[in-house]
Amino acid sequence: MLLPARLLAGSRSLVLLLLPVACAPEELPATGDLGALEVVAGIEAPRQKEGLTDRGGPVLQEPLEVAPIQRPLRAPYTAEALAGEVQDLLTEVADRLLHRDVAGLGPLLHPDFLGQPLGEPTSRPAEPLPLGARRVSLRTEALSGMAREAWLAQLDTRLAALVRVTHSEWALEEAQFERGVTAPDGAAASGVVEATVVLAGEVSGARLRAEEWRVRLRVERVDGAWTIQRLVLREGHRTAREGPALTEVTRSSGVHHVGPRYGRPGNDREGWHGAGVADVDGDGALDIVVPGPNRLFLYRNDGAGGFTEEAEVRGLGACAGATGLVLADLDADGDPDLALAGVGWSRRTRQGGTPLRLFRNDGAGRFEDVSEGAGLGRNLPALGLTTGDLDGDGLLDLYVCGYGRMEAERNDNWLEATNGAPDRLLLGNGDLTFRDATEGSGLADTDWTVGALPVDADRDGIVDLVTLNHFGPARAWRGLGAGRFEQAPSLLGGLAARLVFGGLVADLDRDGLLDLYLSGASSGTGRRMVERASEVAGGAPLVSIGRMAQGNRLLRGDGKGFRQVEATGAEASGWSWGTAATDLDLDGHLDLVCVNGFVTGDLPEDT
Repeated sequence: MLLPARLLAGSRSLVLLLLPVACAPEELPATGDLGALEVVAGIEAPRQKEGLTDRGGPVLQEPLEVAPIQRPLRAPYTAEALAGEVQDLLTEVADRLLHRDVAGLGPLLHPDFLGQPLGEPTSRPAEPLPLGARRVSLRTEALSGMAREAWLAQLDTRLAALVRVTHSEWALEEAQFERGVTAPDGAAASGVVEATVVLAGEVSGARLRAEEWRVRLRVERVDGAWTIQRLVLREGHRTAREGPALTEVTRSSGVHHVGPRYGRPGNDREGWHGAGVADVDGDGALDIVVPGPNRLFLYRNDGAGGFTEEAEVRGLGACAGATGLVLADLDADGDPDLALAGVGWSRRTRQGGTPLRLFRNDGAGRFEDVSEGAGLGRNLPALGLTTGDLDGDGLLDLYVCGYGRMEAERNDNWLEATNGAPDRLLLGNGDLTFRDATEGSGLADTDWTVGALPVDADRDGIVDLVTLNHFGPARAWRGLGAGRFEQAPSLLGGLAARLVFGGLVADLDRDGLLDLYLSGASSGTGRRMVERASEVAGGAPLVSIGRMAQGNRLLRGDGKGFRQVEATGAEASGWSWGTAATDLDLDGHLDLVCVNGFVTGDLPEDT
């Protein structure tokens, strides 16, 4: 049995392919002379029969299969290290395809390679999709196997049909290795993996096309390096559309600042922390505010699709080190003000780091720092801010998400850390001043909180809170009125997800009730490690650890709170920090976008 694992943590990001009038599926070129090839148990070297073409040419065989592992390797760390090595192989395959380097794929395929051709459509009718897109199924059953040179030739033909390759991905999903089968140097030499393969690009006539397959692979070592020996298609489809639904305009629009990559010189601190969108200057066009470790950016919208960076001239030039932000009318004068969080610290009579900051908008998009005397309190390490009427007085309040100082004191537990900074409830007076009402609110905790969502989950007319935590479960707090709260796990339907990074509240199923979508780490590595260790240790102690790698979660509102449901198609998108909901394809349904990425190793692909 293969061990389930959706995505390797940190090695990929979600790619949103909006390829909703399809072109007629291209036919594969004629394969020339055809013969038959037999594979014993799906793993032996091919045995040619009389009348077959030479081994470098196209051949037919009985339906190609990959035999399961007979004696699976159970050691969790060893098996996962091997899975990482195979993912490196798949990443190189994807990179070669992205650069159309078909010749470079040759050494990555076993000398006895046999594979089914990618991209052959079925005769079933196409499925219509929004915005004129159409989807067709790709053949996966009873396809002939092709030897290495022939398989590469047909792949080269498929790539030639693309004017531009825009995305190539080979993502390891499940992996198992044969115990006792080793290379001369003693290393494990044989395994079976399942992977998701995506290839997308432009074809002639401004048409877009994306193909996705689920493939089963036999991998074997040759001279110490992993190679693909067998490739069998499990399922696949092609989506095509005339013209792009979204066009990448970063540089042409003026929103084009490129900072140093995390972990590179000039950026060894915290990464970037989201963005805020609001009409800051009252001209009817939405502007963008982006905080960062070294400076803040304010991109003013000219109303014609262009942006100009104006943080310095608008009073925000000295805002380095900002993490979370809120753009909201905190003084009720009709324009959005700006509140910024930062990673600060306090010790008795001393404090340092980056404090909470507050800026008044003059209505024309110029900001004045009014932090002093605003009642923001002493410095604390905060990664997030949210706003809402948390005490029911009609004025906006601030909720500050206390995190921790990784550089000074790491989390004291991976499952239920208790040494984070306390969250802070700041009740607004309506004039850009606040009073700290944390004590007595019932909200004091020491989770490592990254964000909070105000929502009336139980529809009693009082705002509740959902706090999103690293190193601990997401928590629900029922509003009791007048700024008082109590913990209410029932509002989350017993959800015990850990390592939650972001979330949103929206009516995702159009039933008139708000739903909750939480984004987190979807780690194939983590899940495989937990499941392999569970087989050895019995499983029970590892359940909580497994919840740290379960990915995104969807909870449907039922009028009394939220209940967890299957987030089909939206449960695993990588290492997801934040999410947004909007109708991207104009079909009347909200779509989801997740922002992903993390550094997990030394390879560039690991970012």
